[in-house]
Amino acid sequence: MEIDIDLLRNELKKIPAAKKAGAADTKTIAKTASITIPTSQLAVMGQEVWSLIIKFPEVYGAARPHLKKEYFEEEALVSLYETAESFYTKDNQFDLAAIRHYFHKEDLENAVDVLLLRPYKNFTDINAVEAKQEILSLTNRLRDEWRKKRGKELERAISQAEKAGDKIQLEALVREMQTL
Repeated sequence: MEIDIDLLRNELKKIPAAKKAGAADTKTIAKTASITIPTSQLAVMGQEVWSLIIKFPEVYGAARPHLKKEYFEEEALVSLYETAESFYTKDNQFDLAAIRHYFHKEDLENAVDVLLLRPYKNFTDINAVEAKQEILSLTNRLRDEWRKKRGKELERAISQAEKAGDKIQLEALVREMQTL
């Protein structure tokens, strides 16, 4: 069996480089994901949070400690969250222009522009002070809704682990439920 070394090298170059454990591939996610019509309360709140942050970028600093990527159901919002985190400056500034530029430069669907066009909540009737209060309220409701959803998922998983007799899995699930 003969192997063409040059062909093999070319094929190996096409394989993407390994990423750090847990690192998200935001480019792939953003290219394949798009902002959709929300189908759950959690999805609606996720879009509202980002719509408000986009309208009032200065509130991101207040919202940031209360946000986790797990809170967002849509891959496009997860990608937006990860991109926002990577563009959050040392001066605690949310650089909306840099995020927009990044999406346009990488030829990705611009979640920022899509969310700005959403008609159901455009936050035109509030000012920056009210926006800060609203973002804190929204992030708290988002967290509570996520906890409720995650709690239900854990209850189902605990029930399945009990039926299967998997004590190790059961202990892990119960611990997660307690820390929720």
